[in-house]
Amino acid sequence: MSAKLEAGFTANAKERGLPCTINRVGSMMCPFLTEQTVVNFETAKTSDLDLFRRYFAALSEEGINVAPSQFEGMFISGVHTDEDIELTIEAHRNALKRL
Repeated sequence: MSAKLEAGFTANAKERGLPCTINRVGSMMCPFLTEQTVVNFETAKTSDLDLFRRYFAALSEEGINVAPSQFEGMFISGVHTDEDIELTIEAHRNALKRL
């Protein structure tokens, strides 16, 4: 499920021409709004924090709740369904259109 979410988020960002690097381990992932590969705090700090602020607000307006910090991860749980993932990818696409 998290691989599907990662692929959807990556495709959405690419479609919109927005910088996005996603780090994922198992069911945990973190999209960083940067073109750089994120391997430590220094590279994480290259993320566009103003863009993240707007991204967070747009996702909230789409009904998707994520951590309010660019430096926190997202988690998929055992109760998320394939439909949940599809709806989240679509909401993510809609949110990115407003950035």
